[in-house]
Amino acid sequence: MNPRRRLGRGSSGVGTALAAALLGFALGAVPAAVAADAAPPPGREARPAPPLSSAPLSSTQPPSARASSAPRLPQEGSPPASRWKVQASAVGAWSLPVGLEGDRGDVEVRRAGFDVLTTYEVSSRLSVGFDVGAERSTYRFSDRDRVVAGVGRLFEEGTTAYVTPGFKVTLDDNWSYGAAVTVATGFAPGADPADGTTASVMATVRRRLSPSLALMVGGLYATNIEDDPLIVPIVVVLGAGDGPGGPVRFEFRGAGVRAAYPLSPRVSVAAAVRYMNRGFRMASDDRMSEGVFRDVRVPLSVEFDLHPTRSVTISGAVGVNAYADLRFEDRRGNEVVEAQADVGFWFALSATFRF
Repeated sequence: MNPRRRLGRGSSGVGTALAAALLGFALGAVPAAVAADAAPPPGREARPAPPLSSAPLSSTQPPSARASSAPRLPQEGSPPASRWKVQASAVGAWSLPVGLEGDRGDVEVRRAGFDVLTTYEVSSRLSVGFDVGAERSTYRFSDRDRVVAGVGRLFEEGTTAYVTPGFKVTLDDNWSYGAAVTVATGFAPGADPADGTTASVMATVRRRLSPSLALMVGGLYATNIEDDPLIVPIVVVLGAGDGPGGPVRFEFRGAGVRAAYPLSPRVSVAAAVRYMNRGFRMASDDRMSEGVFRDVRVPLSVEFDLHPTRSVTISGAVGVNAYADLRFEDRRGNEVVEAQADVGFWFALSATFRF
């Protein structure tokens, strides 16, 4: 394993991406649909709070004070509210071609993925959930031989997939806790998915400090492809402030932060910055036989959410990759080639449906 430590080093793409996704899952964030240059489930903005979250990020009030967001009691003659909730999201993203340092040509990246979250309210205090998703990434290098010389395939496409079971327990209006486990894999065509498997475990405790402020603490442990495990302490402050036209939400989502501003009940805009890290196991007949390809990025974005109905959200984003680093490593995790990419634009579009 290469002892060098840089931005993104020391954590596998799948490990850190899923760590970010798992943290977003715990915080009640939507997968990186608008952060579509981000990871699944990723990568990915208005879904109900999943099992680990103590409340949606847009609210830190106790359940008794969240009349607008809490489920309403069924009226006489109406069917009882279902304890099952399903949310399905689909996302596509395109990073425009950018140059690679060292006269290695340029690269263009396209991604498409989906995420399905199912939650079940066992009781008023306990809910459980199961999240599953996948993403396909396509890389188009203009000159493969200038990136890594040799015969065979360099790296054209890779798949990440994950499953995340979890639970949340609400003790009272002030306290709640939860935990989740993610098993994920990242691999190129022809590679063994088992060789790209990682796992993440996270637990959090949430305490409401005031009607508009809450504190979440916990920890995350994630294994990585041919690299050291990742241990991350979690300390997150959830809150909201007031803007000239309504509340401004400051949200910590996965490995990033987002500030959202509602223009109307159906339209909101936001600005975000995130840290994303993907890793893929390569096949035995690739140029880097059974090696690892890593893609580390720091995307900045301006985003929007449209809510045509209560059960549908259309989201979009335009942004730049302030930092992008592509690395090829051998099967033991030793770095062979590293190429930083120029700052470039990316676009994303997603659709979320709740049932």
